[in-house]
Amino acid sequence: MLIATQKKLFWFLLLAGAVGCAFFTLAASINGMPRGGEQIPIFIWLALCVAFVVLSVFGLRRCYRLEPERLSGYRHLSIVDFIGAAFFSGFWMAGWQSLSPNTFQPAGAIVSAFFGILFLYALLCAAAKGYSRQRTKFSLAIGIFLFNCGVLELAFLFAIFAMITFVDGPVSAMAEIIRPILGERREPAAFLFMLRFPLVGFLVGWAICNYFARYVKPDCETRLPRAQQQ
Repeated sequence: MLIATQKKLFWFLLLAGAVGCAFFTLAASINGMPRGGEQIPIFIWLALCVAFVVLSVFGLRRCYRLEPERLSGYRHLSIVDFIGAAFFSGFWMAGWQSLSPNTFQPAGAIVSAFFGILFLYALLCAAAKGYSRQRTKFSLAIGIFLFNCGVLELAFLFAIFAMITFVDGPVSAMAEIIRPILGERREPAAFLFMLRFPLVGFLVGWAICNYFARYVKPDCETRLPRAQQQ
């Protein structure tokens, strides 16, 4: 298996394990620790999530040692980037408030703030790839943001599918995941949007990132140290 493929696999397993641990922590803080017959399967699932995180960290360290990532840009952000991320987060807050005002606090505010941080990270990735012009950097950042949202959604669905499989079996797990996405349940509009948007955004983000990688060249490059130039 190629090193680049191993990196993607380890990153996905790391996200799935981390999302699973975060979901267990949130559920336990709200509903308490699992009891009865569900206790053993859920703790086995939690142990697997922790194992995914640990193994992925060691795997990523090995992969990046064998094949370091080469970036042509600068790893820093400008004031315009921070302002753009703030407006981006405000846009999501306004959209959530209009779709589902009853769930805006605290879910809508937390998700919107997280999206602002994720978009800021996307801007940093675009700058590190060598895109310094605001128009090209923000365009690529939108693609990276959509792609990352899709990956996080897939990691979340994978973790939830594994948990329900341990408790009720794979058929019930598939039904519990597909029904909300298809709208067979009466869920808040904002909740349904958050389930469907990342899956579509994953394809759109992949297309944007692939277009930039093939047809748009970076407009700035970092200067190599003199030792590397020689």
